[in-house]
Amino acid sequence: MRAELHGVDAKDAPAGSVLERVFSEAIRLMPPLWLVDRKTTEDVQLRNHVAPAGTNVITSPYVTHRDARFWRNPETFDPDRFLDEHAKDRPKYAYFPFGGGRMRCIGVGLAQLQMKAIAKHVLGRCRLVPLIGHSFEVEPLLG
Repeated sequence: MRAELHGVDAKDAPAGSVLERVFSEAIRLMPPLWLVDRKTTEDVQLRNHVAPAGTNVITSPYVTHRDARFWRNPETFDPDRFLDEHAKDRPKYAYFPFGGGRMRCIGVGLAQLQMKAIAKHVLGRCRLVPLIGHSFEVEPLLG
């Protein structure tokens, strides 16, 4: 990422760049929303169950982004899973860190711009190294 950002204005980093893939993979593992809810406007068939109109349906990006049906080695950090050749066969909503459809977060573009600017600033001044042997657990909470 450091080499990619060298000499490039952060807002001009190309789509599909290393920076974009790292960002996508980071929020795949730690999405800003861990639950997304929608209300059905008509009866919806969900496998063997019908959700009648007016039903609140809750989905979880946190859980879906770790589903081995959509992600090989889902707990592993691998930005290359967002290369076009890997993403083309994945269902559209296997990845929805900002929700989706007409209810997708309006702030996605701003979040991506801020991420690029922060990455360029930090990587230009600091060398980040992983803490080998350290781990943490995240416990999502409502509230």
